Amino acid sequence: MESKIQSGIEISPQIKNSLMLLQQTNLIPNELLNDILELALKNILTPHKLASVSSITSSKPDLVKELYAALSDLIIQNARYDLTEENLKEFCSETLKLNTSYGQIITKFCNESKSAVQKKLSAITILSEPMLKGLNWKLDCIVKTSEAASVDTDAIYRIRLVALKYNPETNENEPTYISFSCDVLELTDLVSKLKDICHHVEKLTENTQ
Repeated sequence: MESKIQSGIEISPQIKNSLMLLQQTNLIPNELLNDILELALKNILTPHKLASVSSITSSKPDLVKELYAALSDLIIQNARYDLTEENLKEFCSETLKLNTSYGQIITKFCNESKSAVQKKLSAITILSEPMLKGLNWKLDCIVKTSEAASVDTDAIYRIRLVALKYNPETNENEPTYISFSCDVLELTDLVSKLKDICHHVEKLTENTQ
C-alpha cells in the first residue's frame, strides 16, 4: 500500500522505507544530508549534466545512493503536488517518524526548492501530461446462456485510471479519468508490459548512480 500525504500525493513503499532509515539518530551527519539534497536538486534542474553520488562522499556509498534516490523522488513529488510546508512536516514527523533534525532539514529544503523544481517540470512538459494517481476496477461476468445447469460466462474487467493533469489556466493539478474494459488475457498482457517498463526504469536509475 502506498503512503499518502495530506494533499493526495502517494509515496511508494520502497521510497518510504528508504526515507525511514533516517529514523536513526546520527545515521549520517546533517551536512551530508544537505549535500545529498543539493546534489538531488542539481541533477533534477540540470539532468543533462548529471553528477555522480560518489562525488559528495566515499563513506557509506550504498546508504547514500539509496537516500539520494528517495530524496530525489520526494523533492519532485513535493513540487509536482504543490505540498504545503505543513503537509510535508506532518509527513516527516508522523508518517516517517524522522528525528527532528532530519525532518526540519528535509522540510525546509523541499519548501525552498519547490518553485524552481516546478518551473523545471513545466519547462520539460511533465506537468502537462496526466500523472497516474490511482485506479478503480470491478469485475463483470457476462452470462451467455440462460441454462441453469451449464452457465457459460465471460469475465470482463472495467478499469478506470485516476490521473492528475496540470491546468495552466488555473495553475492546479486537476483530476482526469481514463476508462476501458478488457478480458483476463488483455489485462495480463497490460500488467506484463507495465512490469517491463518498471524494470527498464530501474536499470536507467542504476546507470546514473
